[in-house]
Amino acid sequence: MTKKEFIILFLLGIVQTGIFMLVFQKKEQDLDPSLPIYHFDSQEKISYLNIKLKNSNFLTIEFKDDGYWLIDPVKKKADGYMMEDIKLLLQRITRDDKLDANEQNLKECGLQTPDVEASIKMTQNREIALKFGKTLPLTINGSEYVYLKLGSEPFIYQMFKPDFLIFTIPVDGWRSKKILNFAPQTVSEIKLSGLKFLRPAQIVKRDKFQDWFLTDPYQEVLDGGKIYQLFYFLQEIYAKEYVPKEKMSLDHPDYIIELTFDSGSKTKIHVQAKEADKIEQGKEPQFYVYLEGSDEIFYVESEKYSSLPANLDDFRFKVLYRFRPDELQKFEIASFKEGKLSTLVFEQKVVEDVIDGKRQSFQVLEIVEPKGILVDPSQRELYDRQQNYVQAFVQRFMKSEITSFLNRVSKTVVAKIVDVEKPECKVTFYLTNEKREFYFQESGTKGLVYVPVSDTEYEMFSVQKSYVKMLKGLHFNFYVEPIWKLDPKTVKKISLYQKIQSGDIVHFEYIRNGEEWKVDSNDYMVDTVRLEAALTRELAVLDQARIISDDPSDLGKFGLLDPLIICIIEGDNKTYKLKISDRYADDTYFATADDKLIFHIDSAVVRPLKENFLVKKFK
Repeated sequence: MTKKEFIILFLLGIVQTGIFMLVFQKKEQDLDPSLPIYHFDSQEKISYLNIKLKNSNFLTIEFKDDGYWLIDPVKKKADGYMMEDIKLLLQRITRDDKLDANEQNLKECGLQTPDVEASIKMTQNREIALKFGKTLPLTINGSEYVYLKLGSEPFIYQMFKPDFLIFTIPVDGWRSKKILNFAPQTVSEIKLSGLKFLRPAQIVKRDKFQDWFLTDPYQEVLDGGKIYQLFYFLQEIYAKEYVPKEKMSLDHPDYIIELTFDSGSKTKIHVQAKEADKIEQGKEPQFYVYLEGSDEIFYVESEKYSSLPANLDDFRFKVLYRFRPDELQKFEIASFKEGKLSTLVFEQKVVEDVIDGKRQSFQVLEIVEPKGILVDPSQRELYDRQQNYVQAFVQRFMKSEITSFLNRVSKTVVAKIVDVEKPECKVTFYLTNEKREFYFQESGTKGLVYVPVSDTEYEMFSVQKSYVKMLKGLHFNFYVEPIWKLDPKTVKKISLYQKIQSGDIVHFEYIRNGEEWKVDSNDYMVDTVRLEAALTRELAVLDQARIISDDPSDLGKFGLLDPLIICIIEGDNKTYKLKISDRYADDTYFATADDKLIFHIDSAVVRPLKENFLVKKFK
């Protein structure tokens, strides 16, 4: 056999196999009438749909480059999902219980002059004609079916009645419910007005900075996430009803949103809530949407209405101040208290350090005022700790949340409220090209902030009252020198005074005697192991980083004029005295070491002092 003859025989074999498969499939269909008549792959679409009611055109839909469009009786965007539904229901038609399409059967099934006809063309040039007849007199498994004639086929089939009803939906039901379709990244400008924006706002996209910038009524970078939330609302609202424009008008829109696109085209959207007294109970928010230039108004029911901004402030960042930390050159915190102005000043400094054998330079914010707080860089551990506190404060200020935007007031009004020379608390930031001032005050249950935004105007915010308190006492956070750092071996004597439940004071003195400890008591002896362990762990370093006051008049307020414990530790040429109270609650303790600075003290430090270091003698 030659190569050519082999190839010819091989091709003939393929053709025969194909013919056999087609015949086999046809026989299989004849044997199994439950198989669907139509099969469509995922790429095949309906390109044309025409429906006639009683032999008159009802509607026509065509597939175009930008989706499905109704072209008769109205020219409107069509719902592509409904076309997918038709594909699915066509694939549910089977040859079960077919009848011969003779004249008698056609007449009895209502198919000689059908009320509903549909012509469908597929993108792969397949044409399907459907005629719908009467409802079957009997239900099948509790479901209703209608008679169906497919093109010129010599049989009458059945279709599930709910599937048939899609062809009787009114024209508006075939329309796309999506009101607006656009790509958010192509929007270059937004204008906002209406009842919610009595002062119209203009927002532009600055591609250079990749942000959204408010240019009117004032200038400010806005929260891009909130802008895209507005876009999401506009893209995700769907019409429930269509109202001809001549039948109603939106005289008082809550929102007028004008979008300008990169192409220069504009779209203006009016949004107005339905009158409160006309909203049905238990329903989602109801409102109207109008696109300028349209001949109709869309009625919408959607919970998404609540996502619309209540006012321009909803687009703003809810933090006090946004800046780049590397641009911060200096900042000051000033508080006026009891006739004295206390100021904490930080400046950007360049420090050098040796890392991996190489000398490197770093920029850090150092405390320059008051002098007594700054730790010398040679004390590396304490210096790093202080730097961490400084950086933590800067980060916290950047994240500090505004609880509400209040209003803008004139400089003369603020002058009656805030003494700029003797501020309750003032924070000033000096950036590379900007200086920003914040005046804080406690007011009832909240904190108020006044920020100069021009030569004549201040803006007011509210913040948590605790945040203002923190700022007023902020300089306490930068004391990182420990009150004491004990060498347990140098401790010679411990005097412990403790108030017991009866109110009496018990006093014990622990005296080191070589490797042992003794106590001036006939009934008790010292648990040396426990005492040495406390000196090594809990009492070794006493921190003052959690200072809450430096005012001696607060000693009584925190229970330190009548303390729970007084502990005096004597060592080599040093004596430390500590007073501890539990004025407010269990495991909340306050202490002072000099009758001036008051600080929180950890319960782990207090516990061994409360339990003391004694064990009862056996007699």
